[in-house]
Amino acid sequence: MRSSFAFLVLCSLVPLRAQTPSPSTITVPQHREFVEGNSTGRIAGFEGRSRQQVIVSGQALQAVAGRRLSGFWLRRDELAGLTFPASASSLRVTVSAAGRSTTAPSVRFDQNRGGAPLVVFDGILQLPQSSGAGVPAPWALPHSLRIPFATPFDIPPGDLCIEIEGEPIDLSQPIVWWADYEHEAAVGIVQLRGAGCGAQLRQTQVTANAWERNMVPGATMTLSSVGCGWSFGAMLLGSALAAPVPLGPEAAPGCALHVLPLVQIPVAYGDPLSREGFAFLSVDVQIPPLSSLLSANFSVQWANIEAYPECNWPYRITTTNALDLTLGDVMPPGTISVVVSDEVAPGEPLPDTGRVSVSRGPVLRFDVQ
Repeated sequence: MRSSFAFLVLCSLVPLRAQTPSPSTITVPQHREFVEGNSTGRIAGFEGRSRQQVIVSGQALQAVAGRRLSGFWLRRDELAGLTFPASASSLRVTVSAAGRSTTAPSVRFDQNRGGAPLVVFDGILQLPQSSGAGVPAPWALPHSLRIPFATPFDIPPGDLCIEIEGEPIDLSQPIVWWADYEHEAAVGIVQLRGAGCGAQLRQTQVTANAWERNMVPGATMTLSSVGCGWSFGAMLLGSALAAPVPLGPEAAPGCALHVLPLVQIPVAYGDPLSREGFAFLSVDVQIPPLSSLLSANFSVQWANIEAYPECNWPYRITTTNALDLTLGDVMPPGTISVVVSDEVAPGEPLPDTGRVSVSRGPVLRFDVQ
């Protein structure tokens, strides 16, 4: 009896372990909760009719595993120092477990959705007028926006997919609302080589270019060029030539081949965007999510068969400058990634595909139950 009494006394003297309060919010990426992100980006439906998926790593939500999400916040970007006018957007937000991981999203939206998607918001979101309030913007109106969930969503054991579809209510007014973004992925290297030829040099001296930030395994690399409107040509992918090869009398003066083509992709330039007849063209190349492609290098050049009278020289063939491209040297960590569609006209179906940015996306603050 005495030993039992002593045991009870001893237990009463041992302090109980303090219970750690469960967080009511969690920010992704966590280190950006009170620090401005290093990039900026748009949100689907704020400035035009479009679709966007945000894929969030399950590891980033590990601290709130087994709980439910009741909404999330988007924070305005402060680095641009702009005043955002008041506006409103019609949005539909769907959440699900992700069908693809943050390091290997698909360009197809349906492949990134997991099972049992849940529509958590379907209505009008008011975007209040917002001026700069310091860096970073506070997590409160009017500098941040909250999208509440009509039904709380159980946090999945893996990655999370948030799909945003929508369009502005009033398209007659220019709308600007840039969100705070984080870009974690290593960037590629873009080096311009040689010079273009033809009348398009009157428009710009750089007739081919690429965006180095998406040149990583798993992402969509966008290559762009300037050519003659309503004409055809080819994008040449291959290795760099040691010396340029002149194209001869059938081409405009100064036209030369800088790339030994291994792949030729037919292209067509659309409506001219200037009085001189030139058009801009972008080609998306999906990079497989393979570590063997780290630091891979290749070259790109466009050849254009001119047809539009305003930009046609006495010669029919023109070429762009070449691009020597090197992919990033580190695999993206994949905390958050996005897939973003092109904008379409009101009433048109939303695109089924988009461009993938790996380890790049809006800074989000989730409300947790």
